[in-house]
Amino acid sequence: MYNIDENNLVYERDEIEVNEWRCVLNDSAGNTLCNMIAEINADSTINYTASYNKMLSYMSEQTLFEKIVIASESPGFSSPAAKVWVGGEMQRCDYLVGEDSAQPLVDILEQRFPAYQIHQSEVNVIGSYGPYREGYTAESSISWYDNFPSAPWGYPPSRPPLLKYNIDYANVYTHIQFWTGYKFNLSDNTIQVKVVHHNPLPTVTYPPFVDGQIHTYYARLHNEDGTVENFNDMFFMAEADDVESYCTEHNISSPLTNTGVDPLSIMIYGLVFDGTTGIPNMMKAYESRNVLPT
Repeated sequence: MYNIDENNLVYERDEIEVNEWRCVLNDSAGNTLCNMIAEINADSTINYTASYNKMLSYMSEQTLFEKIVIASESPGFSSPAAKVWVGGEMQRCDYLVGEDSAQPLVDILEQRFPAYQIHQSEVNVIGSYGPYREGYTAESSISWYDNFPSAPWGYPPSRPPLLKYNIDYANVYTHIQFWTGYKFNLSDNTIQVKVVHHNPLPTVTYPPFVDGQIHTYYARLHNEDGTVENFNDMFFMAEADDVESYCTEHNISSPLTNTGVDPLSIMIYGLVFDGTTGIPNMMKAYESRNVLPT
């Protein structure tokens, strides 16, 4: 978390809206770091605690962004290709579909599931995995994420899943991310669809946030019989130390323990949780592989 001495905050009236107060944070040289609208009580006095917390949250987010920008100087950092770490072990490696290492997995899907256009986007990713988390039961499965970055923000994907999955983009998933995950069970040829969305769902109980957590979104697994898995995902950015503290507090394994992975290479964290109780079940870390589409 970013640290701010509340005594360093300055409150001043807005130059245009005279009934509005501004909360200002300056550095030691007097340069303005942030200037935002102060929080006001019902009696029109300044709510100093709420204003301080608002400034703290904003500056923490900006500090985290700066660290990510510094760490992600290579364009390949923004690629969705990643190594997925859980409990100090790599559980999946996602390849861009154009990489040589992806070809054996692409071949399997094209032979066994020919209806899916694996190469339709150069930033689609593919990886193999086992039953490392709740909701994944097969000994051998292939994960394929179909990206559609040209689709309008928040709209249904241009290549929606089949109706049998009972996915309601009109009333349930009203603000989705621009990719959909497909989980191919190689034991029985069933497929799960992972819907990635921004809007919290009223039927799901969510876990507590990690301290300083930003850029939060969620995911749910839909089965071919129309049912939905109870274990959900919450994805977010956060400081590595805050993620470690959260794992300790909730008695789950830290994803990077004894791995030697640089926390600044982590693009996103993912928390698996019980959708009925909101209890955290597993923490994942997605390490950038820093590769570009070919």
